Amino acid sequence: MSRAKSDGEPTDRRESIWSIPVSWRVAYFALFSILHLLATCVIVWYEIENRGDSHPVEVLLSIAEGVSVTGLALAVTTVAIMEGIQLPMVLANYIRVKLVEPAKERLREQGRSTANAAWREWNARRMKAEEEGTPFDEPPPELG
Repeated sequence: MSRAKSDGEPTDRRESIWSIPVSWRVAYFALFSILHLLATCVIVWYEIENRGDSHPVEVLLSIAEGVSVTGLALAVTTVAIMEGIQLPMVLANYIRVKLVEPAKERLREQGRSTANAAWREWNARRMKAEEEGTPFDEPPPELG
């Protein structure tokens, strides 16, 4: 079941299996940006420390290479984190739909049949007493 925004667009709509649901995009990009900034800082520090005596162009190329590879890895990592957050919710919904709701319905049906049987038995005793002309003062079965 998809939640809908006020303009009617579902908030958990996906364009592909690799995309982030619309409702999670802000959180995804915030997490990705924070991780990418931290990784970039570490790469810049590492390259300057280890290649500080090299030509500045070599240092910049090393930084650019590290940041680009890290960016791709962080994009995949961030998707995995966001899906990992959603996985328990998906599993809980699956368990609710496949196990809990059918069990509740079976219990409701069992309760209805038990209550109906009690009412039928009470009504049969009432009708028998009426046919015999004997007083019937037994209260009806309790509801609930």
